Amino acid sequence: MDDTYIHFVYAQNLSEQGKLFFSLPDEKGVGSTSILWVLLLAGGHKLGLPMHGLAKFLGVLSLATVGVGLYELLNPIWRRLPAFAGAMLVVLSGNMIWFALSGMETMLFLGLGVLALLIYQKELWGWLGVVLGLLILTRPEGLALVIAIACIELWRNKGVQRGFVVSSLISLIICGLWFGYLLWRTGYILPTSAIGKQLTFSVGMRVVAEMAGSLAVLGRFPALVYVFLWPVYLLEFALGGIALPPPHIAVGNVVGNANYTVSAWAFVGWIGIVLPLLIAAGKRVGDFRRWPRWISSRARRPMVIMLVWAILHNLSYMVFMPTPGTASRYGAINHMILWLTLGIGLINLPYRRLRLWMAGGLIIIATSNLLYWNGVYDANLDHMQNVRIAAANFIHCIPPFSSYDRLADQVVRISATRAEYIMTQRQKKLRVIA
Repeated sequence: MDDTYIHFVYAQNLSEQGKLFFSLPDEKGVGSTSILWVLLLAGGHKLGLPMHGLAKFLGVLSLATVGVGLYELLNPIWRRLPAFAGAMLVVLSGNMIWFALSGMETMLFLGLGVLALLIYQKELWGWLGVVLGLLILTRPEGLALVIAIACIELWRNKGVQRGFVVSSLISLIICGLWFGYLLWRTGYILPTSAIGKQLTFSVGMRVVAEMAGSLAVLGRFPALVYVFLWPVYLLEFALGGIALPPPHIAVGNVVGNANYTVSAWAFVGWIGIVLPLLIAAGKRVGDFRRWPRWISSRARRPMVIMLVWAILHNLSYMVFMPTPGTASRYGAINHMILWLTLGIGLINLPYRRLRLWMAGGLIIIATSNLLYWNGVYDANLDHMQNVRIAAANFIHCIPPFSSYDRLADQVVRISATRAEYIMTQRQKKLRVIA
């Protein structure tokens, strides 16, 4: 919600005043890490479109692009029905739908990435450069996909094709103007908010690790914290840990947050469904003797690039910002890879009846995940309306004060009944996600 608000303010100021700023027109820092998202919202606002509606429309459209794009990429490899099921597993994930409705650029980033892989498959080099440039403007770590394509091209051709050189130059021209502007304005090639987040996340990670007791040693190695947290996060918030029915087991003493619980049914799902599928997928993808043949295949090569992209994306966060971040939206590609990996495991199981049982269990886990994140979204809206907007209206309506003491005295007089109501509603609707 914070990032959404920040980008909305940047877009509104750019649309109405023609300058990129948050508070003051002459401020030096830049707090937007997604300039393309700001430009799209500002353009819509200039045309009179409601910004929140436009953000949701773009998010849902991007989610649809991911689904259609994945189907087109998987269809030549998996055949029609498995390709459709794999794409649906990704786009109907509760996390993905939450990303699409959150008002941020997360799904636009994934949508452009999948679109780039489709265009690469067809070898439309000019358009590939345009889409890659827009991807980097959406988030700077989009550069990881450019590097992934370059690595596979070097492996395949023992050199770089002229077409990909053209693509790289086009993408450099598109995104280079933005990074040149940042360097001129702030003295840094990245937005200053990204630099600030890097510092605060590093410090915060150490604090959280120390609070976790037995896991405190991980705080000395931020990259290891990142590697440890992602599997834990996916098990808890994507694979049914918190979403499956009771009984729930408290794990707050282990992770340092008293609100975290794990359904006992989750252990059944992890051991009986998720683990066998991951093992089956690992045997298939981990057989590196197949990789040269896959890279030579025009149909399979984009999926290899997708895997390399995901690896490079995570390596960049391990080094620069070692945290899943904001309900994991910074690593949304990991959710896509997770469900595709489970799909690979499913289609590579040896017996048809076993595949049907596993598919049923996977559907139960995916459905529980969808329902849980629907509740999270409802709680987000409730919190925004009854806490943040209510607080903003209160501050806006109070008369001016001549001293902080008088202001503090007025704040103390806020109705305790209202505060109790807000907390009660939040506790009913959501077990807080850190």
